[in-house]
Amino acid sequence: MPSKNIPMVLVESEMLEVKEKRGRRSILAKLPIFGNSFGPEPEIQLRLVKGIEIAELDAGQKIIKLKKTLDRDELNISTFVTVKDVNDNAPQFSADSYFFDLPEELPVGTIVFMKIKATDKDQLGPNSFINYRILPSEYSRYLNIVDPTSPILTVADRIDFEQLKQFDLVVEAKDSGDPPRLSTANIHVTVTDIDDLNPIFQHDLYYATPHSKGILDVSPEQIFAIDGDTLGAAIEYSIHGVGSENYAISNLGVVRAISDNVPPATLIVKAKELNRNERFSMTILKIENEQIHFDLSLYSVKLMDNVELNTEIIRIHAISPNKEINITYNIENREEAIVDVDKLTGWVFIKAPLKDKKYSYRLSATDGKMKAWTRLDIAVENNKAPIFDKNSYSFRIGQTSSIGSVRASVSENTIKKNDRFELKSKNWYFTIDDNGQIKKLMKPPLPAELVVIAEGLNGLRSFTTVNISLDAIPISTFTTVSAIIFGIIVLFSIILIFIVIRRLINIWRQKHVCWLRTTGNNSIIMSKSKSFDSGYPIEEENEKNRDLDNYMNSSSFPVSISPLRTLSNFPIKTTRYSFQNS
Repeated sequence: MPSKNIPMVLVESEMLEVKEKRGRRSILAKLPIFGNSFGPEPEIQLRLVKGIEIAELDAGQKIIKLKKTLDRDELNISTFVTVKDVNDNAPQFSADSYFFDLPEELPVGTIVFMKIKATDKDQLGPNSFINYRILPSEYSRYLNIVDPTSPILTVADRIDFEQLKQFDLVVEAKDSGDPPRLSTANIHVTVTDIDDLNPIFQHDLYYATPHSKGILDVSPEQIFAIDGDTLGAAIEYSIHGVGSENYAISNLGVVRAISDNVPPATLIVKAKELNRNERFSMTILKIENEQIHFDLSLYSVKLMDNVELNTEIIRIHAISPNKEINITYNIENREEAIVDVDKLTGWVFIKAPLKDKKYSYRLSATDGKMKAWTRLDIAVENNKAPIFDKNSYSFRIGQTSSIGSVRASVSENTIKKNDRFELKSKNWYFTIDDNGQIKKLMKPPLPAELVVIAEGLNGLRSFTTVNISLDAIPISTFTTVSAIIFGIIVLFSIILIFIVIRRLINIWRQKHVCWLRTTGNNSIIMSKSKSFDSGYPIEEENEKNRDLDNYMNSSSFPVSISPLRTLSNFPIKTTRYSFQNS
């Protein structure tokens, strides 16, 4: 049975003998070809390459027919078959799932797996050309396929066994057909531990005292270190430091004195992997003499001022070379102290309210034969929030950036200075410094209400409000200049009005003040004259000459003038002269 998707040609060529004078549209041959050659999705295409003038091809029935009658001079007819593959097969992986182990801490780019493979049964070409990729997931960032045509997995990110023990991925294979077909396979990765961690001690500090047969009694437990990895590497120990030549340590962590003399010493114990010298860690071993002593010569603790009574605050510890004798603890001036110590356990607890900022006490430990001393310092921190000196503040904003300041304080028995102030509203228009000074950053909308927070050194906070409004009489440079300009305009207007009024008065006087021009027996003739106040005064001499002429031509003088009512308020200037006829 031929394959469905690969059409088959049974023979590559076929020779036919046809008798001359064969009729038109008679069938010459049926092509021995499998595969669909007709329809919307043909698998093969058939066409005549030569002889189309005498024959035609029926692609649906795969037959060749005559177009005209043949004679023996006609040439042979050749046909050419073109096969078109249909992408009806998806790539198939060699396995549904792939499993492999991956060591931790491999460098990025390291090849870790090369066995992924998929095949496509379609004809060679785009339909069988496969691209690979890792589908996105929570763990897809750890591995990568650099070349999509080659399914080789490489390290893409740091992989730590202590953080990730195993993870799963999905790889996709997709051909380049139209439309493309794809398939997926699962990848299961197990991360394996490598020797990348040093040994780990159970404690950072060990104490040792002589016990019996040179073996030291170590506390809080025997020295022991384990491999930091899961590989369980063998560990060996060694002792270093001044005086280390007097001691030895076994691979089990047992410390013993080499000589009868056991001098006190502070030594370093080193634990390293047996096969890798670079993998090691260290701890401290304090070998004590025969005297009782405390772990520390000074103990210190910080407390809040509202700590409750009977609260255990710290434990002191003393070591005696005689392990079989109980140690008893005590405190000097027990009656006056605000703390006390449990005689058997060494726990120090509060027995009175804290009133001062600092306390210091001397404590002792005894095993019945010897006594050791230590000191306990207690620092008391404030547990009260800052208090503002006002419930709220009101300021008026002026021309300067500074608006005002707020103040806050705490209890007299505690700190007196606050860490900082903070604005919680409108803080894009205003700012505040650690001294409580409020300044504006830009022109704010008014009125405005701010919330100011005062935070003490103890981290506690208090709040207050600040109301800011516009100054009652805002004076600015622009306002001052405007007032000056307005005053100048008013003064200029007054002067101009005065000049105009005076000019109008002068014009009016010119029209209504008159002078004698000629005289007669019974009447006078009035003539206009310039104003008395004008800038052109009448010369006295001209007036005399004119009056003289009037007198010489008159029959009598002086003239009596009856003033008119309408001119009663206007002066008529006259000059009286006396003449003698010669």
